[in-house]
Amino acid sequence: MEEPIDFELSLSSSTLVAVADGLGGHAAGEIASEYALARIETLLGGRNEIDEQAVRQSLTQVHRELVDLSKAAPAYHGMGTTVAGLLLNRDTVTIFHVGDSRIYRREERFLQLLTEDDRTTERGYGESAGQGTGNTLLQCLGAQTEFSNILPHVQIMPRCTKPETYLLCTDGLFDLVSLDEMEASMSDQYDIRVKSLFDKACAGGGRDNVTIVILEIAPQTNSYADESVAIGSGNEQSDPN
Repeated sequence: MEEPIDFELSLSSSTLVAVADGLGGHAAGEIASEYALARIETLLGGRNEIDEQAVRQSLTQVHRELVDLSKAAPAYHGMGTTVAGLLLNRDTVTIFHVGDSRIYRREERFLQLLTEDDRTTERGYGESAGQGTGNTLLQCLGAQTEFSNILPHVQIMPRCTKPETYLLCTDGLFDLVSLDEMEASMSDQYDIRVKSLFDKACAGGGRDNVTIVILEIAPQTNSYADESVAIGSGNEQSDPN
């Protein structure tokens, strides 16, 4: 996409918003990410009541299916993907992720990281990875030759009575843009925030696909506005439903 997409949906029923990032350098990463998002929507989308165990079981099921697909077709061998998403209900927000795609919540002008990367390299506040920094994923969906369990991260929080803003993104953003710079972009005018974040990722080297979703929830109108942009080859995915 050359420009962000901006649209508004009602929160009269449950709403799923998620991003996935196929593993770079692995076979059919773009297929793995697209498949994972479609299956997660099927398993979790539209559910007005859900518990943590049900979310974990759904993510584990998708993981198992990707492993089976990888084993069945040589072209898909080793394919895998990260995922990070929100399931919005009238009273709760369910946050889930596997891998190193992230979810932030904006607190005043600061970004609070709500997820924990499943990878070996961590960075401190305001730091971004330098050129040549390597990261090893500890778990993701798929990317195994035989099935073994994963441990999805799931948390359920009460909905806030005030407007809320969330940022969902892949490592193509936060590996190349410091937290300080991300917070600065989130303070930009609404219609340029996604483009500002993307431009900073490109200025930082742009060596990875990047998916950015900014989600604004407005309880007083029972609706939200969602912007997303995906630039690069096929691994980047965003799934606002």
